[in-house]
Amino acid sequence: MKQTLSLLLGVVLAASAFGDELGTLTMTASTKGPDRYADGSLVLAGETYLLVYVNENAVFGGVRTDGTLVKADVNAIATTGTATKDARCGMVAIQYPASLYPSLGEWALVLLDTRNANGVGGLVVGVSEVTDGVNLGTAKNSMAPAGVVAQAEAGEGLTVSRKAKLPAGVTAPVISSIEPTANGAKIRVANVAATVPYDVETTTDLASGDWSETGSGRSLQMATHGVSGGSELAATVTAPAAEVRFFRVVINAE
Repeated sequence: MKQTLSLLLGVVLAASAFGDELGTLTMTASTKGPDRYADGSLVLAGETYLLVYVNENAVFGGVRTDGTLVKADVNAIATTGTATKDARCGMVAIQYPASLYPSLGEWALVLLDTRNANGVGGLVVGVSEVTDGVNLGTAKNSMAPAGVVAQAEAGEGLTVSRKAKLPAGVTAPVISSIEPTANGAKIRVANVAATVPYDVETTTDLASGDWSETGSGRSLQMATHGVSGGSELAATVTAPAAEVRFFRVVINAE
């Protein structure tokens, strides 16, 4: 059995062996919390976590905006978990054949940012970091007595720290119309895709290159902001008063 079961940022992972004759293992996972999004806000209740198995000699490759794994040939989603009202991952447990996820691989509990206009459950715009080389592997079934549990705990919570990956073939969005309002603008965005999250940014000085987001962590997505009858997005954005203001739309993913 490996000497340690290391983990990161408040993740609790436990592996139990239930007898060689069964040939099965149980993996449980949770976080101590509080878990946070990249903007520092607490994770909303119902947010998604992925329990990912990483093959031996492989690394976690990240998540695409549509929720699929970038390296699906060497990474596998074993199950999912959800955030509780106190901003942490509740207990997640799976029982599986020992041969399905060999003990020489690694486990990672990954927090997603799926916020949209309705709360959570939209496209993936952010993913918590996984440190390469950290061993999250289970104990070998043949080497652990029945009932033995290995677990560890560290840190305060998971934090979304990198953007999700884009699917292939994404094109640049285009602002098709802007209608000024008393405290911002109504904007329509064309050349958009259903699997891509977008952000509206604003500036008062094009030469400065200083653009700021107009949203609150919830990207524009077709499922919640789509214009009826067409492949466009619609958004009403607010911005501080200024004599001249410029807007742009950017893709909120890598």
